[in-house]
Amino acid sequence: MPALQNYPYLLSTLIGAVIVVAVYLLVSKERRIMLIGGAALVPFSFCAILHETSYWNAGRLGGFSWGIEDALFTFSVGSLTAAIGARVLQLDLPVRIQWQSAAKKFILLCFSATILVIMLTLAGMDIMLATIIAQIAVTALLTAANRHSWWRPSLASLIYTSYYTVMLYIFFHRVGGFADLWNGPHLWPARIFGLPLEEIIWVFTFAWCWVLMLAFCLDTKISVKEELHESA
Repeated sequence: MPALQNYPYLLSTLIGAVIVVAVYLLVSKERRIMLIGGAALVPFSFCAILHETSYWNAGRLGGFSWGIEDALFTFSVGSLTAAIGARVLQLDLPVRIQWQSAAKKFILLCFSATILVIMLTLAGMDIMLATIIAQIAVTALLTAANRHSWWRPSLASLIYTSYYTVMLYIFFHRVGGFADLWNGPHLWPARIFGLPLEEIIWVFTFAWCWVLMLAFCLDTKISVKEELHESA
Protein backbone atom coordinates (compact mmCIF):
# COMPACT_ATOMS: atom_id res chain seq x y z
CA MET A 1 0.00 0.00 0.00
CA PRO A 2 2.78 2.53 0.73
CA ALA A 3 4.06 2.02 -2.83
CA LEU A 4 0.63 2.90 -4.24
CA GLN A 5 0.77 6.24 -2.47
CA ASN A 6 3.34 7.28 -5.07
CA TYR A 7 0.79 6.56 -7.80
CA PRO A 8 -2.46 8.31 -6.80
CA TYR A 9 -4.07 7.71 -10.20
CA LEU A 10 -3.44 3.97 -9.93
CA LEU A 11 -4.76 3.90 -6.37
CA SER A 12 -7.96 5.70 -7.35
CA THR A 13 -8.59 3.39 -10.31
CA LEU A 14 -8.07 0.30 -8.17
CA ILE A 15 -10.62 1.57 -5.67
CA GLY A 16 -13.02 2.32 -8.50
CA ALA A 17 -12.52 -1.19 -9.91
CA VAL A 18 -13.30 -2.74 -6.52
CA ILE A 19 -16.57 -0.78 -6.38
CA VAL A 20 -17.51 -2.00 -9.87
CA VAL A 21 -16.81 -5.61 -8.87
CA ALA A 22 -19.00 -5.15 -5.79
CA VAL A 23 -21.85 -3.77 -7.92
CA TYR A 24 -21.42 -6.63 -10.38
CA LEU A 25 -21.81 -9.15 -7.57
CA LEU A 26 -24.85 -7.38 -6.14
CA VAL A 27 -26.83 -7.08 -9.38
CA SER A 28 -27.92 -9.83 -11.72
CA LYS A 29 -29.93 -8.41 -14.62
CA GLU A 30 -27.37 -5.70 -15.39
CA ARG A 31 -24.27 -7.92 -15.38
CA ARG A 32 -24.18 -8.56 -19.11
CA ILE A 33 -24.53 -4.91 -20.08
CA MET A 34 -21.93 -3.98 -17.46
CA LEU A 35 -19.38 -6.24 -19.13
CA ILE A 36 -20.30 -4.97 -22.59
CA GLY A 37 -20.27 -1.32 -21.52
CA GLY A 38 -16.92 -1.68 -19.78
CA ALA A 39 -15.20 -3.65 -22.53
CA ALA A 40 -16.49 -1.33 -25.27
CA LEU A 41 -15.01 1.71 -23.55
CA VAL A 42 -11.53 0.26 -22.90
CA PRO A 43 -10.22 1.07 -26.42
CA PHE A 44 -10.98 4.71 -25.69
CA SER A 45 -8.46 4.56 -22.85
CA PHE A 46 -5.79 5.35 -25.45
CA CYS A 47 -7.37 8.80 -25.80
CA ALA A 48 -5.60 9.53 -22.51
CA ILE A 49 -2.47 10.14 -24.58
CA LEU A 50 -4.16 13.21 -26.09
CA HIS A 51 -4.92 14.66 -22.67
CA GLU A 52 -1.53 14.05 -21.10
CA THR A 53 0.43 17.26 -20.33
CA SER A 54 -2.27 19.47 -21.94
CA TYR A 55 -4.98 18.64 -19.38
CA TRP A 56 -3.22 16.75 -16.62
CA ASN A 57 -0.12 14.72 -15.77
CA ALA A 58 -1.38 11.45 -14.37
CA GLY A 59 1.88 9.91 -13.11
CA ARG A 60 1.35 6.36 -14.35
CA LEU A 61 3.42 3.27 -13.68
CA GLY A 62 6.44 3.38 -15.96
CA GLY A 63 6.00 7.10 -16.63
CA PHE A 64 4.14 6.60 -19.92
CA SER A 65 1.25 8.63 -21.36
CA TRP A 66 -0.98 5.54 -21.22
CA GLY A 67 -1.07 2.69 -18.74
CA ILE A 68 -3.09 0.01 -16.99
CA GLU A 69 -4.63 2.82 -14.94
CA ASP A 70 -6.39 4.14 -18.04
CA ALA A 71 -7.73 0.70 -18.96
CA LEU A 72 -9.06 0.20 -15.43
CA PHE A 73 -10.58 3.67 -15.36
CA THR A 74 -12.42 3.33 -18.68
CA PHE A 75 -13.67 -0.17 -17.86
CA SER A 76 -14.97 1.00 -14.49
CA VAL A 77 -16.65 4.10 -15.90
CA GLY A 78 -18.17 2.20 -18.83
CA SER A 79 -19.43 -0.63 -16.62
CA LEU A 80 -20.98 1.45 -13.87
CA THR A 81 -22.56 3.91 -16.30
CA ALA A 82 -24.07 0.96 -18.18
CA ALA A 83 -25.45 -0.56 -14.98
CA ILE A 84 -27.07 2.69 -13.86
CA GLY A 85 -28.41 3.36 -17.34
CA ALA A 86 -29.89 -0.12 -17.65
CA ARG A 87 -31.60 0.19 -14.27
CA VAL A 88 -32.96 3.72 -14.81
CA LEU A 89 -34.10 3.13 -18.41
CA GLN A 90 -35.23 -0.41 -17.51
CA LEU A 91 -33.34 -1.70 -20.52
CA ASP A 92 -33.75 -5.31 -21.51
CA LEU A 93 -30.97 -6.75 -23.67
CA PRO A 94 -32.02 -9.10 -26.48
CA VAL A 95 -31.32 -12.78 -25.80
CA ARG A 96 -29.23 -12.82 -28.96
CA ILE A 97 -27.43 -9.57 -29.60
CA GLN A 98 -26.90 -8.72 -33.26
CA TRP A 99 -23.19 -8.06 -32.85
CA GLN A 100 -22.54 -7.14 -36.48
CA SER A 101 -25.29 -4.53 -36.50
CA ALA A 102 -24.21 -3.24 -33.08
CA ALA A 103 -20.60 -2.92 -34.21
CA LYS A 104 -21.58 -1.00 -37.35
CA LYS A 105 -23.68 1.48 -35.36
CA PHE A 106 -20.98 1.85 -32.73
CA ILE A 107 -18.19 2.43 -35.25
CA LEU A 108 -20.29 4.94 -37.19
CA LEU A 109 -21.05 6.97 -34.08
CA CYS A 110 -17.44 6.86 -32.88
CA PHE A 111 -16.11 7.78 -36.31
CA SER A 112 -18.50 10.74 -36.58
CA ALA A 113 -17.56 11.96 -33.09
CA THR A 114 -13.85 11.56 -33.87
CA ILE A 115 -14.14 13.61 -37.06
CA LEU A 116 -15.89 16.35 -35.10
CA VAL A 117 -13.17 16.33 -32.42
CA ILE A 118 -10.45 16.55 -35.08
CA MET A 119 -12.19 19.46 -36.79
CA LEU A 120 -12.61 21.34 -33.52
CA THR A 121 -9.01 20.80 -32.41
CA LEU A 122 -7.72 21.88 -35.83
CA ALA A 123 -9.76 25.05 -35.35
CA GLY A 124 -7.77 25.69 -32.17
CA MET A 125 -10.06 24.26 -29.50
CA ASP A 126 -8.49 22.36 -26.61
CA ILE A 127 -9.02 18.58 -26.59
CA MET A 128 -11.25 18.41 -23.50
CA LEU A 129 -13.71 21.02 -24.73
CA ALA A 130 -13.75 19.36 -28.16
CA THR A 131 -14.49 16.01 -26.51
CA ILE A 132 -17.34 17.49 -24.47
CA ILE A 133 -18.91 19.09 -27.54
CA ALA A 134 -18.63 15.82 -29.50
CA GLN A 135 -20.37 13.96 -26.67
CA ILE A 136 -23.16 16.55 -26.61
CA ALA A 137 -23.55 16.25 -30.39
CA VAL A 138 -23.89 12.45 -30.28
CA THR A 139 -26.31 12.73 -27.35
CA ALA A 140 -28.49 15.20 -29.25
CA LEU A 141 -28.45 12.99 -32.35
CA LEU A 142 -29.46 9.85 -30.47
CA THR A 143 -32.09 11.67 -28.43
CA ALA A 144 -33.70 12.84 -31.67
CA ALA A 145 -33.29 9.51 -33.47
CA ASN A 146 -34.62 6.98 -30.97
CA ARG A 147 -37.62 6.55 -28.71
CA HIS A 148 -35.94 7.12 -25.35
CA SER A 149 -37.27 10.20 -23.62
CA TRP A 150 -34.61 12.73 -22.72
CA TRP A 151 -35.10 12.66 -18.95
CA ARG A 152 -34.29 8.99 -18.35
CA PRO A 153 -30.74 9.04 -19.74
CA SER A 154 -30.17 12.46 -18.19
CA LEU A 155 -31.26 11.06 -14.81
CA ALA A 156 -28.89 8.11 -15.23
CA SER A 157 -26.13 10.56 -16.08
CA LEU A 158 -26.93 12.71 -13.06
CA ILE A 159 -26.78 9.67 -10.76
CA TYR A 160 -23.42 8.57 -12.11
CA THR A 161 -22.05 12.12 -12.09
CA SER A 162 -23.06 12.50 -8.44
CA TYR A 163 -21.22 9.28 -7.59
CA TYR A 164 -18.19 10.32 -9.65
CA THR A 165 -18.06 13.78 -8.07
CA VAL A 166 -18.27 12.39 -4.54
CA MET A 167 -15.50 9.88 -5.25
CA LEU A 168 -13.39 12.58 -6.89
CA TYR A 169 -13.87 14.83 -3.87
CA ILE A 170 -12.83 12.02 -1.51
CA PHE A 171 -9.73 11.26 -3.59
CA PHE A 172 -8.83 14.95 -3.74
CA HIS A 173 -8.81 15.18 0.05
CA ARG A 174 -7.70 11.67 1.07
CA VAL A 175 -5.25 10.52 -1.60
CA GLY A 176 -1.99 12.42 -1.37
CA GLY A 177 -0.97 14.14 -4.60
CA PHE A 178 -4.20 13.28 -6.41
CA ALA A 179 -5.35 16.90 -6.78
CA ASP A 180 -1.95 17.87 -8.21
CA LEU A 181 -2.47 15.64 -11.26
CA TRP A 182 -4.70 18.30 -12.87
CA ASN A 183 -2.02 20.83 -13.81
CA GLY A 184 -2.08 21.10 -17.61
CA PRO A 185 -1.86 24.50 -19.34
CA HIS A 186 -5.31 24.07 -20.93
CA LEU A 187 -7.04 23.32 -17.64
CA TRP A 188 -9.94 25.68 -17.01
CA PRO A 189 -9.46 27.92 -13.95
CA ALA A 190 -13.05 27.39 -12.71
CA ARG A 191 -13.49 24.81 -9.94
CA ILE A 192 -16.34 23.50 -7.80
CA PHE A 193 -15.26 22.79 -4.22
CA GLY A 194 -11.75 22.44 -5.59
CA LEU A 195 -12.75 20.00 -8.34
CA PRO A 196 -11.97 20.86 -11.99
CA LEU A 197 -15.19 22.10 -13.59
CA GLU A 198 -14.54 20.48 -16.97
CA GLU A 199 -13.98 17.09 -15.34
CA ILE A 200 -17.53 17.21 -13.94
CA ILE A 201 -18.99 18.50 -17.22
CA TRP A 202 -17.09 15.81 -19.11
CA VAL A 203 -18.40 12.95 -16.97
CA PHE A 204 -21.99 14.24 -17.14
CA THR A 205 -21.99 14.57 -20.93
CA PHE A 206 -20.14 11.27 -21.29
CA ALA A 207 -22.53 9.28 -19.09
CA TRP A 208 -25.58 10.66 -20.91
CA CYS A 209 -23.97 9.88 -24.27
CA TRP A 210 -22.77 6.40 -23.27
CA VAL A 211 -26.16 5.29 -21.97
CA LEU A 212 -27.81 6.29 -25.23
CA MET A 213 -25.07 4.73 -27.34
CA LEU A 214 -25.41 1.37 -25.59
CA ALA A 215 -29.20 1.45 -25.84
CA PHE A 216 -29.06 2.34 -29.53
CA CYS A 217 -26.25 0.02 -30.65
CA LEU A 218 -27.44 -3.02 -28.69
CA ASP A 219 -31.05 -2.51 -29.81
CA THR A 220 -32.31 -2.75 -26.24
CA LYS A 221 -35.97 -2.79 -25.39
CA ILE A 222 -37.78 -0.78 -22.71
CA SER A 223 -39.88 -2.93 -20.40
CA VAL A 224 -43.55 -3.43 -21.33
CA LYS A 225 -44.54 -1.71 -18.10
CA GLU A 226 -42.66 1.43 -19.11
CA GLU A 227 -44.05 1.41 -22.66
CA LEU A 228 -47.62 1.18 -21.36
CA HIS A 229 -46.91 3.96 -18.91
CA GLU A 230 -45.62 6.19 -21.74
CA SER A 231 -48.61 5.54 -23.94
CA ALA A 232 -51.10 6.21 -21.14
